[in-house]
Amino acid sequence: MKENLPALLSIEQEANGVLQQLKMMALTGLNLEDVADEMQAHFNTYWVYYNAANVYLSSGNRDLFVQAIARAEHFLQKIRDVITESLNSFEAPKLEEEVENLSL
Repeated sequence: MKENLPALLSIEQEANGVLQQLKMMALTGLNLEDVADEMQAHFNTYWVYYNAANVYLSSGNRDLFVQAIARAEHFLQKIRDVITESLNSFEAPKLEEEVENLSL
């Protein structure tokens, strides 16, 4: 059981990182309303598999634990993919083509 804890803690740390990234995006004013439902669905599914992994680990069922961790990681990756796609859809601000001469 102890040898499986790093995998569980690692995925928990990854999920916390994704949540921090989402919070940072919200703080910077990036509008993710268009994909919020999709991300919420992926996160809900991740949470089910994460909790299942905890149950399987505590009951000693290593095979189902490994499957649950893999599926949880899969749904975290789906959230990351949605984030990346959303970030790529934002256009960089256009720089002014002519710089005004400013005098002091």
